[in-house]
Amino acid sequence: MDNRSVWDKVAANYGSVGPKYWNWFGEQLVSYSAVQEGMKVLDIGFGRGASLFPAASIVGDSGKVEGIDTSAEMVAHTQNEVLANQLRNIDVFHSSLEDYCENTGGFDRIMCGFGIGYLSASDDNFKILHKSLKEEGVLSLSVWTHQEDQSWLTSVVNKHLGITDTPDHASEEKDEEEEYDLCTATGLKSFIESQGFSHVETEIVEKTFVFSDQEEWWADLNSSAVKNIIDVIDGMNCLDAFKKDAFDGILQFKKNDGIHIRREAILVRGTK
Repeated sequence: MDNRSVWDKVAANYGSVGPKYWNWFGEQLVSYSAVQEGMKVLDIGFGRGASLFPAASIVGDSGKVEGIDTSAEMVAHTQNEVLANQLRNIDVFHSSLEDYCENTGGFDRIMCGFGIGYLSASDDNFKILHKSLKEEGVLSLSVWTHQEDQSWLTSVVNKHLGITDTPDHASEEKDEEEEYDLCTATGLKSFIESQGFSHVETEIVEKTFVFSDQEEWWADLNSSAVKNIIDVIDGMNCLDAFKKDAFDGILQFKKNDGIHIRREAILVRGTK
């Protein structure tokens, strides 16, 4: 499945539905990155600017924030926002990491929010990051931990896709001598160290976000990567049944003022 297609689908409403947890985690990443006035910053997979805009407000007119994303629609929508707000210290580009960094570098900070899957797909990506950072420059990432609403939703999805739940045999299928669990602080720290970064640190950040009702939660789901799965289920003519099961299941998180979903992420940073 081409991930760029789903990000293009959801770009218009991405991060704008519900309690806007993307923005909160974006601000946490910028803070953890210790972005300062006058710095040159690269934001990889910037989406709709959850980290991009907070970083730009810090670097000021004497700094520059450059963003790259492989979704043309994400780039277009964010560029419109940049122009509308006359933000002259932001440049965004539709590009892969490899293509973009071929002719640029000298970054004080490189950030990537929730894009570890993209970066870890190839060791070459981390070589590029190393090359693109200044000496003593810092790479910082945010990565989801195992989410509290993930297991039951996966079960509902599998039910409607006809997938039988099976034990996880990932530990029996190691392609390398050493395996890193990138959803844990320990595994993530070890992985970043293995890519040649020093002074690697991690921090867990979490917050409970409140959706007003089931429909708002559903709208958020449809503005995320889950949209691809929803479209597949819709094509199987069982969307109504899936939505009913999802709505019934999400009620386990309902309180008087809405649906409470706790989101937790790991922040990690390492120095060149």
